[in-house]
Amino acid sequence: MKQKLVTICLLGCLIMSGCSSKNNNKELEDRISELENELNSLKNSQEDASDNNDTVGDIETDEIINTDDKDSEALESEEDQFSYYIDGLSVDEILEECNYCFNNVPKEGQTFDEYKASLHAIPIKYDDGYELDYKFTKDSVYSFEPSKDIISEIIVRGTKEEMDGSIGYNDDHMMVISVSVYVADYDKATALYDNLFNQLSPKFESVQDQREGKRWSASGMFWDNNHIKGESAEIVSLEKTTNGYILKTSMYCFMDDGSEKVAPENLASYTISDLCINLKQDNKGRDNYMLVSVVLLMNKASDGYATYGTDEAISSYSDIIKSTVTKVIADYTLDEMRSSEQEAKSRILEELQKLFSSDFIYDVEFTGAVYQ
Repeated sequence: MKQKLVTICLLGCLIMSGCSSKNNNKELEDRISELENELNSLKNSQEDASDNNDTVGDIETDEIINTDDKDSEALESEEDQFSYYIDGLSVDEILEECNYCFNNVPKEGQTFDEYKASLHAIPIKYDDGYELDYKFTKDSVYSFEPSKDIISEIIVRGTKEEMDGSIGYNDDHMMVISVSVYVADYDKATALYDNLFNQLSPKFESVQDQREGKRWSASGMFWDNNHIKGESAEIVSLEKTTNGYILKTSMYCFMDDGSEKVAPENLASYTISDLCINLKQDNKGRDNYMLVSVVLLMNKASDGYATYGTDEAISSYSDIIKSTVTKVIADYTLDEMRSSEQEAKSRILEELQKLFSSDFIYDVEFTGAVYQ
């Protein structure tokens, strides 16, 4: 705009000086040329300044946005990612926290909300389905490692939901409570591994403890009091991550199912191996069978054992015992047997106790069951 005004003024001056001498015209032309050069120089300076201002504005804006993003990430990592902090606790205090989780076993008749409320921290995520899975992290600690020691997850296996919505136990009455711990310090992590191994391993048989590489693991066989129900299990593990260590440990136990408890010195058993039993046809007329070994648990202190339960005596009844077992199992279809094994075992026990008019056989177990 300024350039246009100056040009108009110069043209006016030329018109008004029409009668001037040639020398005056020459001076005027020189002056006009100088003014145009100054205007062009001023225009270029303004454009450069405008470009510089635009660039500075973009950088400043980007810096503000980046700062906000960093603040947002920091806020999420501290406030939203984790809920069960154990930072600052000693090894013994962390062990106490793990043992609280182990001893805080869900009770039959308890509601799921009541059990969740008994935990020492509020889960960020939880699942009351097949397993009770309580997560105290928003994301996996493998992908988002904390800056402090935490308990990341508690899993309870062995419960089911009853008709009234309360907690019940599975048929085998085995309960497993697993705790996952993230620890930043090597000495603390390895001390926790040692202490938990020493505490839990005596409850297992055939224990193996491997401490090589970036993952340590101890495992063994866990058995019930009668040494019939068993499970191969990992006792404790320790794994190196980018910035710390993840320790996982599990407590195994069998809940009281109301069955008779027999002193170890009075335990005896009799096994009928590899029974192949035709199952009842299903509603589509399909034939299936079950291949199974049946274990009879006996109490040597019970009346009737001396007469019927010794090796020689009970062997003489093997055919009638097989017949009793077969008759009960053959009353089930494939799907019914898969879902009702415990009911079938209870029926077999009842029939055998009637047969011998004695309770020296106090439990029946299936091993190696195969359905076809």
